[in-house]
Amino acid sequence: MAFLLLLPFGSCKIDDAHAAYEGTWERTVDNSDGIGKQVLTINPSSFSMTMKVGILNLWLDVSTIEGTYTVNGDFFDLTVTRIGVPSEDYKTMTYYTKADAQWATMLADVAEIDENFRAKFSVSGNQLTVITDDNNDGTYDPIEEGELFTKK
Repeated sequence: MAFLLLLPFGSCKIDDAHAAYEGTWERTVDNSDGIGKQVLTINPSSFSMTMKVGILNLWLDVSTIEGTYTVNGDFFDLTVTRIGVPSEDYKTMTYYTKADAQWATMLADVAEIDENFRAKFSVSGNQLTVITDDNNDGTYDPIEEGELFTKK
């Protein structure tokens, strides 16, 4: 599962590029596990990714990952700062940070990512492609490791 994101820049030209990936993006997947949705919000220096599952015309939040990022060329260098999991009734989220004893477990079992990671990105019109090196082979494969989001 890939995650993403940004810092403010000085020149107008770079600010325009920055604005291209800032905002709320969505990705819906229909597979053997059911229908799922990822909602990615990219702010000037932070991001959040909420994973949802579709049940009876409702979208239930199943996890949230929040953090900060910087941009290095066409890469986001991300740091996860908070992970949320729902209560049994899905009405509230419980959040964990690095200060919590469960932090390493939340990263490994819920987010399935490292606390710090890199994602390659590109924007084309209203579509954002995010690619993580899931298999750690040094290659960012858009087919096997990429996710395509549409701007909301």
